[in-house]
Amino acid sequence: MTGITTNTPVIVGEFDENNRLVVRDDRDNSSAGKECASTSLGDIDENGVLTVVGVKNTGPYKGDVVTLPGGMKKGRGKGESTSDMEDPFETAREEAGEEAGARNPDGSPLAVNGFYPVLHVNVNNEPLRNQWGERIMVNGVNRDGSEYTAQKRGVIPHFVFAHFGPVLLHETTGEKTKEPRRFTLNQMIRCERGRWSPKHVVLTVQTLRLIGEGLVAYRNGEIEDERDYSFYDKLWQRYALSTTQRHLTIQDWMEGNTINGVFLDPHSVLYYFFGNERRAKDYLHPTGVGEKFKFFPGLHMKDFDITKEV
Repeated sequence: MTGITTNTPVIVGEFDENNRLVVRDDRDNSSAGKECASTSLGDIDENGVLTVVGVKNTGPYKGDVVTLPGGMKKGRGKGESTSDMEDPFETAREEAGEEAGARNPDGSPLAVNGFYPVLHVNVNNEPLRNQWGERIMVNGVNRDGSEYTAQKRGVIPHFVFAHFGPVLLHETTGEKTKEPRRFTLNQMIRCERGRWSPKHVVLTVQTLRLIGEGLVAYRNGEIEDERDYSFYDKLWQRYALSTTQRHLTIQDWMEGNTINGVFLDPHSVLYYFFGNERRAKDYLHPTGVGEKFKFFPGLHMKDFDITKEV
């Protein structure tokens, strides 16, 4: 007797037989742009402890390092054309879903207007890849006359968006990341529960630093754009007016530039991350390169158009 096998349809947005959230796979077949976008999915619990979501990268050349969910901008269709690329808002939202399986508490996808643009930075001395994610290799000659082949390095613009509030995290069918989970800043800096990328430690700290400055501006009535005001008003209502320890965290964030005892300064944080002053300085100022990070003024909603369907 011949057995009959029935295959359950795999539908994006639902769960497969292994309880993994099914995500799109067509974006990885699209050409990649030259900019990167990530999301800091943050929340503050009743004890005043702030956490952000990290994912373990298992893709080529990553080595199981923990990062913020994010990735390179993708083309909106298959093929070699890079003329119709996602904007950073789209990339951040898609990657948060694909890598962290992030969903609202009711299971619905995160709304694009829940993502707030915070950080724009050029990251120098980064390994470069072509539009298909392949390493760009260059040949050279050492001082002793020997030849070498190495991956080309250069500048990658990076955008970081913030999303605050409770979200559900799920393992997904994506092949490049796993184990989405929340980390406190101390766990991140001390690499507890996973080895964080130092770049993403810096991106997280600088993003939180700018949000703290925005909270001060909100409190002082200095925010004029209603869309910027809406983001900080929601933060204020959710955390600063809380009767739990959350409001103390907001107070320290604004007044002392600290969160749960962590001073929001990249150099200070990297000192504890590496456990060595010299390594922290060498990372921020690579030999022959200059500054690793060139930070631009904080972003605002007016810098992006999210009126179109995303």
